[in-house]
Amino acid sequence: MLGLRRRRKAKLRAVQQWQGHVYGACMRCLACLLLWVGCATSGELRAGEFRKDAVHYRIDPPGADWEQLTLEDENDLAWFHRGWAALIQVNASCSAEQDIPLRALRHHLLIGFTDVQLDEEEERMLDGRAALHTPLQAKLDGVPRRMLLTVMKKNGCAFDFALIMASSSPAWSQAEQVYEKLLQHFHTEGRLSS
Repeated sequence: MLGLRRRRKAKLRAVQQWQGHVYGACMRCLACLLLWVGCATSGELRAGEFRKDAVHYRIDPPGADWEQLTLEDENDLAWFHRGWAALIQVNASCSAEQDIPLRALRHHLLIGFTDVQLDEEEERMLDGRAALHTPLQAKLDGVPRRMLLTVMKKNGCAFDFALIMASSSPAWSQAEQVYEKLLQHFHTEGRLSS
């Protein structure tokens, strides 16, 4: 009986260590994904509306199981699901330099990743504009990741969305449904006047 308790405690500690490692890796992954944005000012999400600098958009947060993360000056919004070790991020950047093709925007998000394997990339509509939706697998610091990246441009702003998980996660389909719902409810209100 005592041996069984020790094994259970050891197993629990191993799972907690693994979750901590995945959380740390996801945070590093998020930081790499968002490097291209530069020094964007953090905004605020209130009642489903996000505002920062010249950006204003509506979005439904992914749900109570998702912890909202705050990464000063690095992203607009990010949530982490500890049980699934999944990360969802949303970001917007407005400037004349952002008027580049969607594939180039997607390419910027992959800086720092290796062994990138794109699945069937597709163009779809998001908030009335063409968006590039890219499922892929890649490695960050040698750790395999499975991701969905979505990029779009509207009203002089570039918007990027990402779902990032361990490549072997059994919760991929559930996290993907949450991500798709988040995209369906996204709506930009346009640029705010200065």
